[in-house]
Amino acid sequence: MPHRLHLLLLAAVALPRLASADIFEECNDSNNNNFIASNKSCTHFIYCSGEDSFEGECPEENDYFNGQLAMCEPMLDVDCRTGLPLQTNEVLQIAVTELPVTDVTVTQTVTAASTASQVSTETVTDAALQPTTAISVNSQKVVTLLASECPAADNTHQIVLLAHDKSCTEYFICYHGKPLPMTCAAMLHFNVATAKCDKAEVVNCMRSTINVREQCKQHTVDIYPHPDNCNYFYYCRNGFLMLQQCPFFYGWDYQKRSCVAMAQAKCFGRQRLLV
Repeated sequence: MPHRLHLLLLAAVALPRLASADIFEECNDSNNNNFIASNKSCTHFIYCSGEDSFEGECPEENDYFNGQLAMCEPMLDVDCRTGLPLQTNEVLQIAVTELPVTDVTVTQTVTAASTASQVSTETVTDAALQPTTAISVNSQKVVTLLASECPAADNTHQIVLLAHDKSCTEYFICYHGKPLPMTCAAMLHFNVATAKCDKAEVVNCMRSTINVREQCKQHTVDIYPHPDNCNYFYYCRNGFLMLQQCPFFYGWDYQKRSCVAMAQAKCFGRQRLLV
């Protein structure tokens, strides 16, 4: 599910993990103040901004970062060629205790029916003994919080998000006390209850009725109800706003986000316009 970063980082049920500010070799003058792909893995991205550059990870579990579109999308839609495994927050500290080589004396007695007992003694070096391994796991959990404003200082164990007061698809992630704009995947809305991008039918966000033209931005893919006519709805794709019409006797239901029988449609107008 794509999550737009500045241009388009298209995340929702595991959110981005931010690394400390650093200088990244992938950043240069041509991509300054932009999000680019990271060489670390398919899921990672870098925001290039000089000494304030940082690295993050796509918020959704099955998303890859699309460097060409500067967004996170479902992994099946992204041609990722890094070939690197996903990173983990777990740090393993392994202490190995070597056992000394042990001489083991084995005595075998073979008895035959018609012969005397034959005893053989041999010395065996036990090379099969394995060292004991003590494993201690130090795992730091990163939690996601929804706030009304960005904190002045960053917490490495917290990701702070802000809801957008005029958009269902957009939200902000806090970094160095400043909100960075982000956008949910196509057709997904930001859920203030879970701080994740979710299906629009679940979120039931009504901010999209504020101003349809302002909602439809270059990175947006979404559907909006018509503010005055039940029979119509708008389809936005990358800044292009297109007026669509339901079949006759059908209206656009803003909760189901589909055309249903006019009598059952939850919409903002009942009149029909013919085009």
